[in-house]
Amino acid sequence: MKKITLLLTAAICFAFISCASLGGTLEPLDHGFYPAGQETEKSVEIIVGANLKINGIDNNEKSLYFYTDSITGWQAKKNPAQEQIFRLSPGVHVIYVSFDNGRQYTMFANNMIINLVEGNQYKITGEISGQSIVYDCINTDTLESAKLDRATLEGNSTNTMSTFIAAVLNPTMNEVGKTVIQENEDFILTTYPGLKFELTDKASGKTEKGMTTFVTDFSFKSGTVYFCITDITDTNEFLSSDYRNNSKYIFTVKACDGKTVTYTWQKPENKAGSDITFNVSVKE
Repeated sequence: MKKITLLLTAAICFAFISCASLGGTLEPLDHGFYPAGQETEKSVEIIVGANLKINGIDNNEKSLYFYTDSITGWQAKKNPAQEQIFRLSPGVHVIYVSFDNGRQYTMFANNMIINLVEGNQYKITGEISGQSIVYDCINTDTLESAKLDRATLEGNSTNTMSTFIAAVLNPTMNEVGKTVIQENEDFILTTYPGLKFELTDKASGKTEKGMTTFVTDFSFKSGTVYFCITDITDTNEFLSSDYRNNSKYIFTVKACDGKTVTYTWQKPENKAGSDITFNVSVKE
């Protein structure tokens, strides 16, 4: 699993700019579907809050990180406070957004990974917090965030999935290059860089080898580990295979405190629903 490190907030550049104020309330500026001309039957509406600019969507703009104008082809706002509306297909998208209220602006676009569910409406917000802007994408009905929790993804949070990522997955990333050993009275489960693993049954002495991967939902509320006995050694080939159905062993992560991890068996079927706990150690 690759560790993703992305810019979470953008520093504010304080610039005092003369800006004519327009009286009255402006109607939201509707940009239609993005990309234009590629409309789909299903779409999700996104409102862009006041003082925000959308600089790029899904890497389709040339200049994403430095301060830029809005999406190519979009009509310019009449006033920094004017809200905007656009539509995207449901699913996961990367949104690049910057702040400009006519007096203060960000010099860099911030990127958010968001998950849009059909039938919902979302609003992108940006709030000044000290010397930074905190961006979010909120479901306007439930008020829940649709933004990827990067702290959890990177193993920097305290919840179960984040602790598991930090203790079990991150050490075996290729750029880290360490080995993780999970051991109890019955088994030694060893995972290596490149998604490789070995499972040794202490009673029989038998060792099985193959490839493994971890799958979680966008909210990181659950996570599943697949162990597939296979001759495949290429990571991309393995991830493109039907590993979900071909895996001999499947665990869901139940608890992890960094030193131990408890799984619930999903497969094989004769163990399904029972728990198994390992002590976790890292080897250089």
